[in-house]
Amino acid sequence: MPFWDGPNPFGKKKPPVTLKLNKRRHKYDSVQAHLKNMLKGELLRVGDDANMREAVQLKEGVVLEEWLSMNVIEAHNTLLLIYGFICEDCTKETCPIMNAGNKYHYLWPNEKEGKAESLSAPVYIEKLFGWVASQIDDESVFATNGVYSKAFIPTVKKIVSRMFRVYAHIYYEHLDAIRSNNARQHLDKCFRLFYYFVDTFKLISEKELVPLQPLIDQLS
Repeated sequence: MPFWDGPNPFGKKKPPVTLKLNKRRHKYDSVQAHLKNMLKGELLRVGDDANMREAVQLKEGVVLEEWLSMNVIEAHNTLLLIYGFICEDCTKETCPIMNAGNKYHYLWPNEKEGKAESLSAPVYIEKLFGWVASQIDDESVFATNGVYSKAFIPTVKKIVSRMFRVYAHIYYEHLDAIRSNNARQHLDKCFRLFYYFVDTFKLISEKELVPLQPLIDQLS
């Protein structure tokens, strides 16, 4: 589940059946569950959205990799539900490229052919979520025994930078649908928490954040 409790604030719409929330359960999951509850408790405590940055800070006695792992999984699940809200409007016809307005065009890295390729937004996003899920399920990256490899931090950075692109696409191309369903406040809250997390731990470069810089400036 994402960071909120109770019903999905984005309604009953669901992402495509090929995309699933990460509900990984393993012997080490008690740590992840504890950290998730800690984050939720912090969000309730700080109350005001402006204080969300405090909630995502690494807590005393918590291992950095465990904290990052939990937050990435929750960010993935949250964004997946947001995408489910607009996926009917995000089609190959309406969104033939993965973009954020006219200036920013995102390409998908085709590792087999060794080059980047232009994809429609829904195809790009489904590939992205599938790739993120595969990284989370890879125990050599997202450890289940508390022992994290050197690949963990670089992978986390790549995951969140790619998830940022989905937020950028939604804000530029699907904001009307969000507004018409009175979900703008929920979207902003989710993005605020995501941004404070990646900014606190310097997981995304300033250059990559440029497409949503006007929105980010409003958060400061």
